[in-house]
Amino acid sequence: MLCGFASLEEVFRTEFGAVLQCSNKNCYWLEFAGDCTPFKVADFLHLRRKIEEIDISELLFDPSP
Repeated sequence: MLCGFASLEEVFRTEFGAVLQCSNKNCYWLEFAGDCTPFKVADFLHLRRKIEEIDISELLFDPSP
């Protein structure tokens, strides 16, 4: 659940989720799969890098772990 004191500005939104920026708490909120999770800026950038490292085409053609 989002903090009542948060001052949120939408950064990005799709039908799957959204990223919101909170100036009061200096963090980002990730809305995904019905849940909202706060991230400090460094944590959010780390998550973004990890997601960008995923090779989707490799997963499509080789689903083995």
